[in-house]
Amino acid sequence: MDTLLKNIESLKNEMGSTVVMFRGHSSSTYKLLPTILRCGDATVEEDMFYEYKTYASSLNGKTKSNWDLLLDMQHYGLPTRLLDWTSSLGTALYFALLNNPTSPCIWVLDPYKLSKISTGAGILFDTSTVADQGGHKGFNVSNLIAKESAFETPYAIRPPHGNSRISAQRGIFTVHTKSNKPLEELCPDAVRRVLIPNSEVEKFQCYLQQLGIDEFSLFPDPEGLVGYLKKRYKI
Repeated sequence: MDTLLKNIESLKNEMGSTVVMFRGHSSSTYKLLPTILRCGDATVEEDMFYEYKTYASSLNGKTKSNWDLLLDMQHYGLPTRLLDWTSSLGTALYFALLNNPTSPCIWVLDPYKLSKISTGAGILFDTSTVADQGGHKGFNVSNLIAKESAFETPYAIRPPHGNSRISAQRGIFTVHTKSNKPLEELCPDAVRRVLIPNSEVEKFQCYLQQLGIDEFSLFPDPEGLVGYLKKRYKI
């Protein structure tokens, strides 16, 4: 663990960053691509969003903003242009070590640098207010899913933690706009990767267990509780 922390600090210094976010991958070959670009059929993106929006109000009992709907879609497993990141290294490690990883890694992101590269403003955009920025085409979900964003490359958002999973996982997101290329190719100055040796996997898994970072702590709902108990009792 000490080596991992030292490597991360070294990368922060290399990037000139004081604040970074993390994302765990169970294989170092995986690219930083959101699910709608990984699934190979982004043509359904617009129709899927508006159909979800049509039915979601009856489930929620209220009308949500387009950003809130997009975030809900992401966390309930529908493909979107959002890519999950976290301010918690423990959360990133949990996802990196899932399902018998072969070559796990942690991606390190400077979200402020990313937004500066893409939008000219080095901030984490707040989705509760970003749509009100003069109707800017770059922050409009309708433009985003129609592939008509004003921005060519991804930027970073910090949503209000109204969703319990986003809150538990200390989530932020990168928003992928027009390009189908992975983030590490589009904005290489904003990201770095730390490899986790296979020999360290079991030790890190023990750390997470001792720290109470598990299915229920990161998915604080009935589904997460069931996953936690099945793993605990090996069933």
